[in-house]
Amino acid sequence: MSRVTVTESIVVRVGKVLRDKGFRPLHFSGGSGDEESKDVLLGFHLYEERKVPFLFFFNTTETFTIASLFLSCSKVGAETKKNWVFHVFGRDNVEKIKEISEDLSKMFKLNIHVRLEREKAHMVVGATPEF
Repeated sequence: MSRVTVTESIVVRVGKVLRDKGFRPLHFSGGSGDEESKDVLLGFHLYEERKVPFLFFFNTTETFTIASLFLSCSKVGAETKKNWVFHVFGRDNVEKIKEISEDLSKMFKLNIHVRLEREKAHMVVGATPEF
């Protein structure tokens, strides 16, 4: 008799939590390309739409990158089952990222380090990411 099991990957579970909390996550992944290396890059970029002034009387909506969450990346010290790292773009985003980090830390029973990388969020130039 055979058995089939179905589970959700960590990426699916974390993505759901981020979306439920109102974030716009976009998953990224990759590897070093080196057969000997065990390093895998895995995480999310978090986006937010904001109204910004356009000309003198109008506003337009632009997309900003507010943070990157690394689930696995040796360069930043992230390990999938132990320690995740948030890079935050914009000092005004630190508190909301800290709050979601506390929730994720409790849910997945691991440590999360939050690091301010830039004083301001940066606008996405060109094509808006598909979510």
